[in-house]
Amino acid sequence: MNIRKCIALILAATLIVSALGGCGGMGASQKRALDRFSKEISKGRIDDISLTIYYTGPENWYVIPPDADELIRRSESDKIVVSGTELKEHIDILSQINGELLVPVKGESYVNAVLHYVFKDKHGKRLFDVTIWDLNGILVNGLKVEAKDIFFDIVLPFLPEDMAKRFEKYKPSVWPEFWE
Repeated sequence: MNIRKCIALILAATLIVSALGGCGGMGASQKRALDRFSKEISKGRIDDISLTIYYTGPENWYVIPPDADELIRRSESDKIVVSGTELKEHIDILSQINGELLVPVKGESYVNAVLHYVFKDKHGKRLFDVTIWDLNGILVNGLKVEAKDIFFDIVLPFLPEDMAKRFEKYKPSVWPEFWE
């Protein structure tokens, strides 16, 4: 094999590996983000973390499906900010968050954001965010992943009671057919 063919083969292999997500694979950066969050929680640094929740009521769920940015822009009245002090009361659920939760789902994304939440550090830097829902999945830092109850359980205690009851019905353990 001549040198040009060898170089072309190496370049093609490099491009294929890059296109498939490099060494980290699909969702590697999202998993690292959740693992960093988990590390902060395990070190007791919850005071420096805040949670902002954006949601919309069922009257808007099927009107114009927004993405997360649109939901944030139009839901100032449906916004809840939770401090690290308040989050401490729910350390048991927060300590379950890690990269192992992320099971990527293939397929086209169709976002109809009715619930979006963001964890940020004390400097306002995003640690990770979750958008519920995408067609047959949930978005974590933009990656479509398998729906799991914990993504709901994280925010349900902070939502108004009527909204918490509505979102509870959509948990994968309650309505698995919805997520198939």
